[in-house]
Amino acid sequence: MIGSERANLQEFVSTNLRRGNWDGVIRKYEEEPEAHGLKLPQSGDTALHLAAFDNQQQVVARLVSLISSCRNQHQVGAVIGIQNDRGNTPLHIAATVGSATMCHCIASLDPSLVDQRNNVGETPLFLAALHGNKEAFYCLYHFCASDRITPNCRRNDGDTVLHCALRNDQFDLAFHIISVNNDAANWVDMQGLTPLHVLATKPTAFRSGTIIKGWRNIVYSCDSSLQLHYPI
Repeated sequence: MIGSERANLQEFVSTNLRRGNWDGVIRKYEEEPEAHGLKLPQSGDTALHLAAFDNQQQVVARLVSLISSCRNQHQVGAVIGIQNDRGNTPLHIAATVGSATMCHCIASLDPSLVDQRNNVGETPLFLAALHGNKEAFYCLYHFCASDRITPNCRRNDGDTVLHCALRNDQFDLAFHIISVNNDAANWVDMQGLTPLHVLATKPTAFRSGTIIKGWRNIVYSCDSSLQLHYPI
């Protein structure tokens, strides 16, 4: 594709994205695979980024299907793993929005995207926890290889998903993180704070108003029978 043709294609895609004309974008994806990897100059986002941001689950599914239908596995990963100016892939966006459906759709195509970090070292798993999106977190957790779970739960500043969950009063999510990874209770951030230090700043989490022993009692109301699950 010569420069003028690519410029025209980018203008078409950009215009339709701004207008929210997803049908037009999908048609262009069908007609010209070159459109799949086009970025908006203002943000570096692709159509897939913006569809995820708008929580357009059916559009995301259709775009992912079109991307996968005309490329080999390596090429597919390269396209759906495109990072915007903040280093976020479409999977980062889906995790931030909190859609387990979109997370599953994208990660199923290339599970290695679960390990991808943005400009500040956040993985999709981390962003799901940061924003309190439990179902997206549970979904992405299942895509993590066992030896990648702990690294994916920490960003560049040393903060962990457990620290974030506790700061955001997501006690049920914190309970599950500890349930599936006993070492999480001993994670330390760059300030030397453990999750217990964070919990100590949340006395209202306990009926007695005091910190009690044992991570399994992190919140009285947590149901220990809860299991990790997510909708597909």
